[in-house]
Amino acid sequence: MKNFKSLFTLMCCALLATASFTSCLGSDNNDDSNNYKKLTPTEKTTMITALSGNYKGKVYSYKNISESKPDSMDIMIRAAIDSTIIIPNIPTKAISKYITSDDRELVNQAKTFTIKANVRTPATYSTQFFNKGYYQFIIIPTTTTFSAGSKNVTIEYANQLTFKQVVLYPICESFQNQFGCTLLIKSIKVGNSTYDVNLPLRFKGKK
Repeated sequence: MKNFKSLFTLMCCALLATASFTSCLGSDNNDDSNNYKKLTPTEKTTMITALSGNYKGKVYSYKNISESKPDSMDIMIRAAIDSTIIIPNIPTKAISKYITSDDRELVNQAKTFTIKANVRTPATYSTQFFNKGYYQFIIIPTTTTFSAGSKNVTIEYANQLTFKQVVLYPICESFQNQFGCTLLIKSIKVGNSTYDVNLPLRFKGKK
């Protein structure tokens, strides 16, 4: 539980200004502790290797922007050494709350769906974060599609959105054998009907 709290703290810090890095991770008392550096191929491999593995955790979804505590459900996460992320068997209840009319029940009948994505290491990165073993990646989800009865369901993702007065981006994190990920759902299309969402879908797991 302590490690999960540490990861959550770091995830929050990563969304804030660079000035918060030292307070979140502690100071090394080096003049360049907050500087960014260009990552070498070896350092990028170190980050991907740390991320890769199988995780057991939860998916967190908000009903609306005013909700203070998200719903959570158990999931598994697979991060491969080739930079691909697969999150299989996600309960459809994590997203069906955003759908109205009979389409909601139809989506729930599908029971589960899978998200696939790719991660990219940044060109430059915080020296302090790297030295502490906290690695952050750009995550690029593919368009998620699955069948629900006679209709196709498509999840579209956003590149950024504002949630509770904070601008969010799709990111993936690794720290001490833990996984954290934020994807931004723009909309869900069921058949010919499109439902706007504009909310984050978050994942946490531990090896």
